[in-house]
Amino acid sequence: MAMINQNEREILQLLTQEDDFCFVCHEAPDGDALGSLLALTGLLQQMGKQAVAVCMDTVPYVYQILPDVEKIQRPDVLAARHLITVDCADEERIACPAAWLSQADWVINIDHHGSNRGFGTYNWIDAGSAATGELIYLLGKQLYADFTPQIAQNLLAAISTDTGHFSQINTTARSFAIAAELVKEGAQVAQ
Repeated sequence: MAMINQNEREILQLLTQEDDFCFVCHEAPDGDALGSLLALTGLLQQMGKQAVAVCMDTVPYVYQILPDVEKIQRPDVLAARHLITVDCADEERIACPAAWLSQADWVINIDHHGSNRGFGTYNWIDAGSAATGELIYLLGKQLYADFTPQIAQNLLAAISTDTGHFSQINTTARSFAIAAELVKEGAQVAQ
């Protein structure tokens, strides 16, 4: 379950070397968008990075139970030099002002939708993943991050919701393996 290609290595290097990040998900956010957004923000903050989670849309009531959801901001200006989108199939659906894409020094696009055309400066698109949360988990492993119970809970929510709670055809053995690891790290299945 490792990241292997050159583009993914470049993304890993940027996340390691840089310090100033703004993370954003898609409009009308679902569990994968929010869980991935919060988990990736938490992972980078844990590394001592300046990391801000942004979503211009209101978090749906059902997801307000997610750990750290209150940290999601709605600023009018780009809060960092580097923009990272999670679970955004196309740039028209990003839950931030469109101008941010050109204002950022670079854009990293992390997504699992096969329709994603690669709008970022750097793109990690894996249509074989059931959820973007799986990709964030793999990224966290490559960063040697500690998966706190909060980060694990957000990733489990991401994967669980995008697989129809592990009942849809996109559910893979990797989905179950990652979910098992997240439960070991403190994620609560009942939540």
